[in-house]
Amino acid sequence: MDPVTPQPEQAPVQPPKHFLNKKFVVTFIILLLLGGSTYARIQYWQNQQVAQEVVPTFTPRTDVTAGWKTYTNTQYGFEFKYPADATTREEKFTSCKNAAKECLRTFLTLSNGQVIEYQFSTFQGGRDFINAGDIKKEKIIIDNKEYEFWSDNQFVNIFSLSASNLVVSSYNDSGKIDTNILKEILSTFKFTDSSVQSGIGGTLTGHVTVGPNCPVEQAGNPCTPSPQAYTSRQVGVFTVATATTPEGNDNSKLITSQHLDANGNYQFVIAPGTYTIKASGMRVDLLTTIVGTVTVKNSQKSTLNFNIDTGIR
Repeated sequence: MDPVTPQPEQAPVQPPKHFLNKKFVVTFIILLLLGGSTYARIQYWQNQQVAQEVVPTFTPRTDVTAGWKTYTNTQYGFEFKYPADATTREEKFTSCKNAAKECLRTFLTLSNGQVIEYQFSTFQGGRDFINAGDIKKEKIIIDNKEYEFWSDNQFVNIFSLSASNLVVSSYNDSGKIDTNILKEILSTFKFTDSSVQSGIGGTLTGHVTVGPNCPVEQAGNPCTPSPQAYTSRQVGVFTVATATTPEGNDNSKLITSQHLDANGNYQFVIAPGTYTIKASGMRVDLLTTIVGTVTVKNSQKSTLNFNIDTGIR
């Protein structure tokens, strides 16, 4: 019988290890539950916030002009609304007898003492600003047309930027002006006659040269006038003289005047007619130099260019 050879002992076979062991699975499930719970809380909080938001409500703007009176002028073809406690008054110009229509001012006096003056004439009148440096300038729309709105605490001028001869002024001798109520009243203004809206009269425009500006001007080296040489001088529109005074002066009357701009230009909107144009020459404060006669026609443009002799030699 053969001897039994002892066999070496074999190591027990270990089961394969899985990547997803029990601890990992438990940890993953816990994190998943925590994440889901956090997400649910965030959604709940957002829904609560949305539910608590106040939906804005829009209240229609109150019409401050409701209950106001209406002023109507059939001669000039315009109207506007004004507060019931305000008063209106009309004043005709005796100095505008040569205008296409008799010139007119309409005064609207508010309960606070503020006066709004609507003026139709051949020239721009009204008061002057005390301190031009304090003027606030803006553009506003009146009856679908653009106007220049100049204001300070005590005075407002509204100039037409079209051919219309409408000029509006507002002032208050007893206190400051209320520009808010003024703009509300202006917003109700409208023309009812297209012939007035398009303008009463024509335009007179021109360019003025000023010289000599140096004692000796050399060829090829002109002595260019400064802007002040233009802006210090005026152009005036006068009625045509019919007689001469014993002192040698004519009896023409000034209708309107203005300073030249910095480039030597000027422009007037005036009633149809024939006028004498005068300018300030060596004396910049006097309108004594007759530069020509011009005829202005309704809705047409007339041009008169001329030279001002400074007297420098």
